[in-house]
Amino acid sequence: MNSGTISSLAGLAIVWGSFAAGVHADDLEPIQVGQPQRLEVFPPAIKLNGPRRQSQIGVTGIYADGSVQDLTRAVEFAPSDQKVFKLEGTLVKPIADGTTELILSAGGQAAKVPVEVTGMGQPQAVSFEYDTLAALNVWGSMD
Repeated sequence: MNSGTISSLAGLAIVWGSFAAGVHADDLEPIQVGQPQRLEVFPPAIKLNGPRRQSQIGVTGIYADGSVQDLTRAVEFAPSDQKVFKLEGTLVKPIADGTTELILSAGGQAAKVPVEVTGMGQPQAVSFEYDTLAALNVWGSMD
């Protein structure tokens, strides 16, 4: 992993931790985007296999002085084909099989993320890790 990827992951962890702690996006300080030299997107490509799969997007700005900043909340997102997937905030959710791109822009920079959706017509097997375990955790916390 390179330092940009680590920075992206750290930024996502901080933002996710803030939301998990009950902090709403409107309560956070505005992001001063400035003029990044480039945008780094995590994940760099999205492959969703089936209707229950989804992917969270994180974006880091890389600046001329070597600094990095989490720009996820400040980026403008635009799917190139709205028939393949939909965006809910920074969450990518599948709609139909197909291949397209997610276009992101901030501070005069742009990035493209390939998005591939498959298996939308196939039955999805129940996964112990993602389905049953999650249901047991919710059920167990309803004391």
